[in-house]
Amino acid sequence: MRSLIFSFCFLILSISTLAQNKLHGTVTDPDHAGVPAASIYIPDLKRGTVTDLNGNYIFDNLPKGKILVEFKCLGFSSVITTIQIDGDVEFSIEMNNTITELSEVIVTGISHSTELKNNPIPIATVNSKALTENSSTNL
Repeated sequence: MRSLIFSFCFLILSISTLAQNKLHGTVTDPDHAGVPAASIYIPDLKRGTVTDLNGNYIFDNLPKGKILVEFKCLGFSSVITTIQIDGDVEFSIEMNNTITELSEVIVTGISHSTELKNNPIPIATVNSKALTENSSTNL
């Protein structure tokens, strides 16, 4: 019975120490404004989050030790860094703007008449005169 109580206390203490490790911070742009909807991902733990409208993020219940963290957002260069987690850790980062230039964009399409000609299902156009001349309810 005594060993059972000791095991239970050890389990509670180990869970409570796990729950105390937290990573939080702010993702900002070069003008020090918060970056909303930036994604933060920890690949080793397969956990991720997204920043709020002010660029703030938070991860709870992290294991103690070094973790690799990826910061990504459209319009900014991705940042991959290692952070030492031991208790409540604040890590804020400034992301640099990036420009992506596409070589060319090709837009293709066909006209409505070409689409009607190439359609494998026969399509017939019926005007209002043909409908009034045909007294049958079954076309």
